[in-house]
Amino acid sequence: MKRIFKTIAVAAALLGLFGCEEVPQNNGNTDIDKVIEYTEDIEFELEVKSVTANAAEITISHNGHEDDTWYAFATTSSNVSLSIDKAVEELTAGGGKVSGLSSGTKQTVTVDGLEHSTDYTYIVFAMTAEGDVYGSHQDVSFTTPMGFAPNAEWSVEYTGRQFIGENEYEHTVTVESSDKNPYFITVVTKDRYDNTAIRDLIGEEMASLEQFISEYNRYYGEHTTIKDWSHIGDGIDAFGIELGRKYVAMAIGVTHNSELTGHYAVSEEFLPYEEEMTPEYASWIGTWKFTGANGVAFDVTFEKMKSNDTYIMTGWEGKEAEQHEVIVYWYPTENTWILWSQYIGTFTSAGYGDFDLYFCPANFVDGGGQEVYTTDGVPICIGCDMPNGEKMVLGYSEGDRALYTHMRFAGVWSDGVGGITATSDFPTFPLTVTPSASTKSAATKPVKRFR
Repeated sequence: MKRIFKTIAVAAALLGLFGCEEVPQNNGNTDIDKVIEYTEDIEFELEVKSVTANAAEITISHNGHEDDTWYAFATTSSNVSLSIDKAVEELTAGGGKVSGLSSGTKQTVTVDGLEHSTDYTYIVFAMTAEGDVYGSHQDVSFTTPMGFAPNAEWSVEYTGRQFIGENEYEHTVTVESSDKNPYFITVVTKDRYDNTAIRDLIGEEMASLEQFISEYNRYYGEHTTIKDWSHIGDGIDAFGIELGRKYVAMAIGVTHNSELTGHYAVSEEFLPYEEEMTPEYASWIGTWKFTGANGVAFDVTFEKMKSNDTYIMTGWEGKEAEQHEVIVYWYPTENTWILWSQYIGTFTSAGYGDFDLYFCPANFVDGGGQEVYTTDGVPICIGCDMPNGEKMVLGYSEGDRALYTHMRFAGVWSDGVGGITATSDFPTFPLTVTPSASTKSAATKPVKRFR
């Protein structure tokens, strides 16, 4: 290694200053004649030990001497040479000796004050106290990860039953925002929030939202993006929440390019309770005779599934199908219910094997046959109170045209669609609803009979 030697000749300087006078003694201070040894061809090594959102730990070592002095810094610039030139200019701007230099052949330093999600270059070069740069510089690149921190500008609150537009929802979360940072709203159980690292929790919720958007677009043929499901400023969303569990609601920062910003806010924990039944909702609970326009009738029972939200309907197609429960949805704004086509489950019938069971709309066709529509999410009929106080069930229609004549259970086997009971006559819309004294009977196993 080439070395540069610089001697501080204090004694000679004193002789020149005081002439023939006696030179003062140094009282054992060896710094009066100290030789500073610089390594002209010094080389550095850098090792990034750890990186967090706002700091990095880096080990600096070199092959020089303990007297070698050096300067190290982090920059977002990728131009190393230009960055060194600017650093040298700043270090020597005041004239005189350069301050802020480090020494030692090996040192681990912590670089603070970094920005999260940012690319950095860490640079080290040797410099004398007089401002002379020597040896070879070294640099290493790293990227700080996403940092997560609460955003004091967002206030998140569980707000229960609220209207969103023209629709009313039982469980809503409202966010008041005093900044323009975009976010989406979510709800997680308190247990999961307490036991999951915030970075992991936010990442999981982001992935869940992206999956939901993908499935929504595929199902409805839409092209929505994160922008359509996020908010800027105040926002409100509705959620399906399981009763009896504690939750927290969250606002999570995300750009319209689906990039997390690191901002989040959390509500107080809340425990949703089931609402008291409204008189209108409760008025449908019981056993009724549903009589069709064709005179055919079934005894049907409505039981509470969730107050002011859903019922369980049984009894359609009589005793043979009584084991199968159909969900009916209550709409409190209109005080009506809607029965949608739905998948009930997969079952096995003796001699015919496995089948998927649907409750679905159907039409009688010429020749005595039926056409059934085994698709989820099709509105079949609407239950309502008439102005005269009577209850009616009206078939779903578009304009003045009724779409279906009746509804029924249908099994989907690998070789076709068929009924699961011996029933061949079905009540046709509209249905008159009157009280019934009938009680439930034990169910029998379904039997496949093709239409």
